[in-house]
Amino acid sequence: GDGWLAQMPPGFQSAVLQRVHLREYQTDDTIHIMGDEPGGMYGLLEGAIRVVLANGEDGPYFVHLFRPVTWFGEGPAIIGQPRPVSLSAARPVALLYLTQRAIGEIAQLDPAFWRCFVVPLMGHLDTALGALADHMIREQDKRLVAVLLRLGGCRTGAMHGPIELDASQEDIAAMANVSRTTAGLLLRKWQSIGLI
Repeated sequence: GDGWLAQMPPGFQSAVLQRVHLREYQTDDTIHIMGDEPGGMYGLLEGAIRVVLANGEDGPYFVHLFRPVTWFGEGPAIIGQPRPVSLSAARPVALLYLTQRAIGEIAQLDPAFWRCFVVPLMGHLDTALGALADHMIREQDKRLVAVLLRLGGCRTGAMHGPIELDASQEDIAAMANVSRTTAGLLLRKWQSIGLI
């Protein structure tokens, strides 16, 4: 595959694969909620996962969609802090789960392996910074396109074949900071000319 683990050194890949466990969730099942204990990290094999964020004053807001071959949860697992977001299955999901203890064991095999665990964290930072930049786009139609591209994995090259987004028009409108009416009009227009 083309995910994080496939790009890591063979010794690291082997150490991870010897320690992962398969977990399955059904649509709308909670994987974890913001504030939960750190736990381990996950690799999404199939399905889609909603990422929900609350800033303490407003929300919660559906802010992103994890697609297959995304790994996540490494930050809290590494630093031992609570989960910063809530995650739920947008459709049936199969995950590989690597416990916090297993992460520590792997890091003890070779100190350079710590770097491997930071790679997905940097990918999430890039996604977050990209979302911030997209939010600054003044034209609402371009801002909406930017959200669709991000949700579809088009910015990271993680797209394969037709892309289905497990998000409502209301979700997409909120992410693009446009009215639901505006989002609906634009989405219907783009659908009528074959763009979506």
